[in-house]
Amino acid sequence: MIGDDAGYGIKGVSVQMVLASGRREALRTNGHGYAWLANDTAPGAVTTLILKLADHEQTIDLTPFDKGVIALTVDVGQLVQPAFETMSLTIKGKDLLPEGMGTGRYTRTP
Repeated sequence: MIGDDAGYGIKGVSVQMVLASGRREALRTNGHGYAWLANDTAPGAVTTLILKLADHEQTIDLTPFDKGVIALTVDVGQLVQPAFETMSLTIKGKDLLPEGMGTGRYTRTP
């Protein structure tokens, strides 16, 4: 289970399970944040998880285990790109008008 800090599952996370044998199992989380292998596959001990979401990749080394559930929480705030790097503002009276952003404005109030 891969979710955010509000408890919602994260869809579309690429998960590679690295096994003790060196074999890799590629999975993708569903709409509820779950990715799994059927019990009858007996893949062997999992030693590492490699998660990919958007342009981010994270490797997580684990104490080897061969059955069970791993629940991970992702700080999605770290994945969000900033809306802009620099914002140019024009002063008009007591208002600041952002360039190229339509009719928005910042207004100072007492």
